[in-house]
Amino acid sequence: MEDSQRHSHHDEFTTLVVGISYLILSMALFLVNALLLTAITRNIEFRTHTYKIIKNICLSCMMQQIVLAAGGVMTICHTTFHYYVDKILGLLIQSSWWLYVALTLALAVDRLLIFLHPMTADNSLFTNIVLPACWLLWLSMVVILAMPGFGVTYSGAKGERYYYWDYDNSAGSTIMSVIDTYYNIVVFVATFLIYLVVFVHLLKIRKASTNQSSSYKAEMRLFIVAIITFANEVMYELFAYFAEITAVVYVDIMLNMVWLIECGVFATLTLVINKRLRRKVIDMLSSNNKVMVISIVETRLS
Repeated sequence: MEDSQRHSHHDEFTTLVVGISYLILSMALFLVNALLLTAITRNIEFRTHTYKIIKNICLSCMMQQIVLAAGGVMTICHTTFHYYVDKILGLLIQSSWWLYVALTLALAVDRLLIFLHPMTADNSLFTNIVLPACWLLWLSMVVILAMPGFGVTYSGAKGERYYYWDYDNSAGSTIMSVIDTYYNIVVFVATFLIYLVVFVHLLKIRKASTNQSSSYKAEMRLFIVAIITFANEVMYELFAYFAEITAVVYVDIMLNMVWLIECGVFATLTLVINKRLRRKVIDMLSSNNKVMVISIVETRLS
């Protein structure tokens, strides 16, 4: 009896800590994505086709972070609150993940086109085609997962543990789970091959120039961010696969944490590596603080 109570208290404590961690981390990374998105949108120097894709990547990550934050609340309360809440949030996070993966591939193709056709790098044809296509894919996933017999749930098929978003046990979801796996593999392989070609072109640029130009450094920074983000995506998928077959304890918590980090790693690394963007964000925050202080002073004086 005492062992049972001790185990129950341990589970409650674990649930509380995990839920709070989900909530805090998702909100923090949502803010990072929001700051990057705002900085790119406000400054005309970032209105390129590459940054259009990056803005959409930020948006897809923010949509996932909203659901992951809601998952934190569900973990703390140990409930999904309502069937339709679970259904809507589930389809939103999974469709946004598909969008995110597609956009990372689009970014890789964009970088490749920069090197293959440098004189037509500003041509908007690729971006104007690929961005609507990515969002059409997102909408298709929303429609599919909204149908009966399909769904992503937080209620946990594994012992009612409220720790991780995953496909439910319905027949349609089982099929989608398999399709999801192949979709990720195909996109990851394509992205990897494209970045290999991009890396070769970067090496050629480095050898051709005696001094490293600013354009080379900018391309290398973006390449580093993209390749680390890609590596994290692959790590998440590999971890999910091997965790399933090895039955790791608390694997659902670890998977959700990796998912959370994946949705923030691109924006975080971009701000860490890109000095111009980081300066824009700092200036933006300091400007907002000045406006807030002036507003408070004027309010008190009046």
